[in-house]
Amino acid sequence: MVEQPHAPTTAVIEVIKTFRGTEELGGTDGWLVTFDCQSDCQNATSLINMLLGWKAEPHPNIKHMVCIEGV
Repeated sequence: MVEQPHAPTTAVIEVIKTFRGTEELGGTDGWLVTFDCQSDCQNATSLINMLLGWKAEPHPNIKHMVCIEGV
C-alpha cells in the first residue's frame, strides 16, 4: 500500500483565510486560531480534519478558538 502525502501547510492556511481566522500567539502545540462565529469555527475545523496529516480541535476553554496541529 502506498502512503498518501500529507496536505501542505498552505492548504490549512487557505482554510483559515477563507473563514477569516486570526492566528493567536502562544501556541506551543501547534496553531491557535480564533474565528468570528461558531459556524466559521465548526466549518474550518471540519475542513482541516479532512486534510490528510492535520488535526483540528476546539479549544477546551476559549470560545471560537481551534487548536491545529500536524499529525
